[in-house]
Amino acid sequence: MKKEKHNGIISLWKFIFACVIVLFHCNTFYESTPNYFVKGGYIAVEFFFIVSGFYMARKALKKQTKNIGKETIEYIWNLIKKLIPYLTITYVIIFITKIIFESHKIFEWINSIWDLLLLRQAGFSSIIMNNQLWYLSSLIIGILILYPLLKKYKENFIYIVSPLIVILGLGYLNKNFGWRGLDQAYHNWDKIWYTGTIRAIIELNIGFIIYLINKNLKKVDYTKLGKIILTIICHSLLITVLLIIQFLDNSKNYDYIMLLFISIAIGVMTSGKTLDFKILSNKFVFYLEKLSMPMYINHVAIIVILKNITTNINLLPQMKSIISLIVTIIFSAIETKALNSKWYTTIKIKIKKLIIKEKI
Repeated sequence: MKKEKHNGIISLWKFIFACVIVLFHCNTFYESTPNYFVKGGYIAVEFFFIVSGFYMARKALKKQTKNIGKETIEYIWNLIKKLIPYLTITYVIIFITKIIFESHKIFEWINSIWDLLLLRQAGFSSIIMNNQLWYLSSLIIGILILYPLLKKYKENFIYIVSPLIVILGLGYLNKNFGWRGLDQAYHNWDKIWYTGTIRAIIELNIGFIIYLINKNLKKVDYTKLGKIILTIICHSLLITVLLIIQFLDNSKNYDYIMLLFISIAIGVMTSGKTLDFKILSNKFVFYLEKLSMPMYINHVAIIVILKNITTNINLLPQMKSIISLIVTIIFSAIETKALNSKWYTTIKIKIKKLIIKEKI
């Protein structure tokens, strides 16, 4: 079977949208002033949900399996085990920061374990150590629900069920939360789950649909002009989204339009037919992609620290935001380097040997 090529366009935009999320959460520096960076930056999460759905469909439909349940758990575990070191490090940083600058009861600290275990979106109440972990919590619940269904019913699920989930799900959010549905739909409890999980399930299914469309169009060959047009469409739509969230005060009213733009752009970039596919598929861009997830996990801790230590320093909030982004990128790069080093691997092996007895 031919190995799928790594997509540098996705890698680049993952990094860009990770930066958008960091700057968006720097709004804490601006207090009551609404003129902060990327006011609608929450929309960046949609990109990650949809791309996750695309890769999930590619994985689930690639091969047959005799044990759907086991493969589902393996898929989720492969995701979680990559996150554990980053989650642990940022949890410790936030824990120490809150001890220094805030006061909480011991019970609250113990109860915060649900946040670290990514179970918040399942309804486990706790002190919120890292608010943005809601995304990972909803993503895991969404995968746990959808992966076995995708494995069992394969393309029939995408042809029949996925469009219904997308149409009815978005309609549900719009009916209950208006055009601000995506912004409001991560922290509202809806009988058995938070609406952020509905958001995840809807957008994972958008990723499924995009995968199936691209699979059916794989044999289509474009001229150079056609590739230029596809490239312009892809980046123009995402740049338009960036302009909307930065310059429109009422960007929340365009949530579903921006979701449409992002979906179309992902459909184009995952086709592998754009002019810049080979250009952007290089080691540097792939490296930027590696930083996107640790940046997402780490940035809240860094913003909390910088907010506390710069309280009495006369810096413009815009400058604090830029510093937060730079520090987040540098810290994530150092952290990623350390966690991929030989000494870290050696330490893991030694700890494992201390705990688990080797078979003779």
